[in-house]
Amino acid sequence: MASSYFKTELGVLDRLTNMLTDSEECMDSALRAMKDESSGRIGTPELDQACADFQKTWAYGLEQMKKSSTDLRDGLKNTSANYRQVENALQNELKKLNATIPGQSTGSGSGSGS
Repeated sequence: MASSYFKTELGVLDRLTNMLTDSEECMDSALRAMKDESSGRIGTPELDQACADFQKTWAYGLEQMKKSSTDLRDGLKNTSANYRQVENALQNELKKLNATIPGQSTGSGSGSGS
């Protein structure tokens, strides 16, 4: 039976965090564009009202998506920072343990860097 283990790729978490930041910027841009266009008249009053309703609905949806994206991004940042802190602490403790073993070099590290 093959063994499996839990592995966290911190670089992947960092890239996902950056992608979420980029998506938030795109949503901000879309919201600004919608606000800029909402002041103009498009056609008949009915068409103008339909466009205004559409813009309100999309603006609300984009705001909700942006909030969720921001919450997720902030959570990922905290998670990544916590993993780094645990990994660094573990590496330091392993170095201390290694130094207590007779005949072991104190300069060798066992960290994986992930």
